[in-house]
Amino acid sequence: MKKEDIFILIISPFKTGTCYIEEILEKNEIKHNKLHGYNEIERKIYPIDKITHVITLRRELRRLYSSAFFEDIDKPEDYEYAYGTPDEVEKASVSDLVKHFKLIDWTKYRWLNNEHYDEIMDEFIKKGIPVLKLKTENLKNEIEQLPIFLGLDNMGLTYEKTHMGIESKYGEKYKLFLKQVFKKRKFKKRKFKKRKFKTF
Repeated sequence: MKKEDIFILIISPFKTGTCYIEEILEKNEIKHNKLHGYNEIERKIYPIDKITHVITLRRELRRLYSSAFFEDIDKPEDYEYAYGTPDEVEKASVSDLVKHFKLIDWTKYRWLNNEHYDEIMDEFIKKGIPVLKLKTENLKNEIEQLPIFLGLDNMGLTYEKTHMGIESKYGEKYKLFLKQVFKKRKFKKRKFKKRKFKTF
């Protein structure tokens, strides 16, 4: 397939690194668009028979939820999982933020859950449209699959890791927040008494 005949849909949850994929496609002048779903309106704009390839990214869910939480942490008027106003976030301790985060039922937000996107990918696969699934955590290595997937050479792949949460105005709190959320539990070593066995 010629490069000019390619049209890619990137369909992924938010906060998975899709901007990086877009940059590569733009540099290589490959037609594409990015969606966070594939609803009825989007199906009319991007009919399935006009799509040549689909790319989707997956991210470990706790990291995805943490990133989304800090992206929208001070927007209570838009997101029910936000903590509060910017002033309330500034005054909150990291422990307060972690407690709030753990009380949220993240599974109800379909646009942040992998299962929702797996259903969409199944539809493309059944139609015979090639689907490339990438993992955000291993994107630096997995991105090398892209030229093979598209049948192209010399795409000029470069990888620059960014961290939106850490780069935001709450960057220091985000670092401490992640340490608490991903803190490994320490288990005390149990002491066992030596048992004496009778000899016969």
